[in-house]
Amino acid sequence: MRLTSGAGLTPPLKDLHKICPVTNFKFVSLRNHFWILIFWGIGWLGAQNPQTNQQIVEQVCISALDSVCKPLLPDSAQVNLKQENSKGQRPLFLQNLFLDKMPTKGWRVAQAHSPFTLYVRVFDAAITYDEPAAAFLGFGREIRRRITVHLEGRLQNQGTGLVLKGFVIRKELNDRIKFGQIAQVEKSPYFFMRGRMRTYSRWSRYVEPAVVLGSLAVMIYLFFSVRF
Repeated sequence: MRLTSGAGLTPPLKDLHKICPVTNFKFVSLRNHFWILIFWGIGWLGAQNPQTNQQIVEQVCISALDSVCKPLLPDSAQVNLKQENSKGQRPLFLQNLFLDKMPTKGWRVAQAHSPFTLYVRVFDAAITYDEPAAAFLGFGREIRRRITVHLEGRLQNQGTGLVLKGFVIRKELNDRIKFGQIAQVEKSPYFFMRGRMRTYSRWSRYVEPAVVLGSLAVMIYLFFSVRF
């Protein structure tokens, strides 16, 4: 005599997790492990291909200029950009970025006459690379990348001459990259996208941490000596 699931003795495999807690636990556990692997893979790929310094500075600048205009101007308004300092690579970078990226935020841009103008008095981007704490003792092959962007200026109505808003924006972003990725993240036609490496003296790298660890060891020894 052959028994089937229809006889109520053996449930179909697809319903097994509904009546068996152990099977259900394994099913959920496998699903969670699957998503963990997916997110780990995405993070690993991101670490292998970090954003360039220029990409990060572009994102910060265009987001800052957009945030100045958005609360005050009607949608799709025409905006112009003028800089008090027009010499060097930084003004050229900001002007090209404005013309290229502001339309992606919904603004119409103009190089000459416009009802609204963004006057930029100060624009600076500084990039530094710092050794992480582990490198003090000679370990680690990663560095901490710090990118600081500074923008100052005003948004003005050209028709009335009214200053709609003055702005001072400072943004700092930090992440970690590998030593071997410095050349990769510095790819840019603009020289100021190259970072400055902060190096540490032999005292800071070896002696200072050793003194701190030695002091901590003495404190622990004295603590237990007094107790016992």
